[in-house]
Amino acid sequence: MKKRKSINILLIVFCLCFFGIKNAYADTLGFTCNDATLEVGDTTTCKVIGTTDHPSRGVVARLGSNENLEISNIVNISPFTDGSTPIYYTKTAPAAAAGDYDIVSFKVTALSSGTGTLTLRDFSEDDGMGFIDGTGDEFYYLEAVNFDIPITNGGGGSEPSNDSLLTSLVPNVGELEQQFTSDNTRYSMSLDFTRIRRVSFTITKSHPLATVSNTECTIPESTTTENIVCNIKVTAEDRVTSTTYKITIANSAYTPPEPPSGDIFINRLTFDVDAVLTPIFNKNTYKYDMTVNFANIREINFTTQVDDGVIVTGKKCTLPSSPSVESTTCEIRISKGDKNASYKITVYNSYKPDVQCDLIIRSNVYTIDQTKKVIKVNSEHSLETIKSNLYSTCGEIKVYNDKVTITDNANTVEYKLEKIIMPKTGNNKIIYPLAIISVLAIIAISLVAKKYLFKNNA
Repeated sequence: MKKRKSINILLIVFCLCFFGIKNAYADTLGFTCNDATLEVGDTTTCKVIGTTDHPSRGVVARLGSNENLEISNIVNISPFTDGSTPIYYTKTAPAAAAGDYDIVSFKVTALSSGTGTLTLRDFSEDDGMGFIDGTGDEFYYLEAVNFDIPITNGGGGSEPSNDSLLTSLVPNVGELEQQFTSDNTRYSMSLDFTRIRRVSFTITKSHPLATVSNTECTIPESTTTENIVCNIKVTAEDRVTSTTYKITIANSAYTPPEPPSGDIFINRLTFDVDAVLTPIFNKNTYKYDMTVNFANIREINFTTQVDDGVIVTGKKCTLPSSPSVESTTCEIRISKGDKNASYKITVYNSYKPDVQCDLIIRSNVYTIDQTKKVIKVNSEHSLETIKSNLYSTCGEIKVYNDKVTITDNANTVEYKLEKIIMPKTGNNKIIYPLAIISVLAIIAISLVAKKYLFKNNA
């Protein structure tokens, strides 16, 4: 009788461990909004809310939305955040007790009819999404979260606007040399490139449902860069019409080279990036063009071959990282005694942010690695189910047996598709220990049962 009682107790422990896995997770992040549905043009207030069952120092997540929504007025309201970024933590922040928290508050504007989706994803390639514990040493990972808001066309079927103009454009440092008017798309201004690292522009849209990209420009620290060109792109509500405002920023610290004097030259010029110099280098030609991707390349290092005694400066050229910077100038100067010359290379930015398509997961049982371009999905799901649980920031999604592709015009991004058995919810850091307990419980039950049955048979 006592043996049977022991077996029953072990069975109960096993059941609690196994069936308790699903309910063992108290760490969550999600959304709440004042309005469940929106009409095109409406604005509502939403929050990121979190629950944690242990003292925590912060939370890490990246807030985003699809093309039907615009997020603005992000306000940090959680004790987890330090105010420097929308949703982030500092390990030195005081630990907050376990409980429910409003993480951030923000405004959401409906841009077009359909389904507007708010997203919480990994903060970066290195930082996952989740809570950091009260000691600052352990991280509790969470799955990506999506929240859908139905959007109706309150205009009775009217065509979306093609208004892609601005009514004001104001830099945070310096000032435009021309008075701003909506129909003038080219402006100039002057800044000291040795003191100013970044310029941002405050804009006012002519139509509230237009979107604006690239309102900031990084500035290379240089006295040899003459100017950079910043582009601010405005896309109309129809998502077809666009206007680009170009701001040429002159470097007030620029030191112009003296006119070439004497017979000193760069005899041979090479560089460490994959680009083409136009025209082909000739020692008697002093101006060139090349194109590189500013998003991937931070600097260009030039190698020169000169005659003995010739001094070369400016062989390292730093590039601005902003996608809105159209071009910059690298200048290589040579001198020997009272003789001098200068070679200028205008470097154009090939980065096109409009064709960068990201794949977003709707399901909390899928995982995605944006760096390696790998999606892990439930092996039991059909291709149609997999596709319904994915959406893209741009382009058309196609799902195959071994891959997922996003095609936007002539550009295609491909993700490897891995089908595996996945848990329905929860945190793997919690699942694994409970799974181990379950296995140990099964082993214990087997040993006791074997001993009991062997004794009876004897």
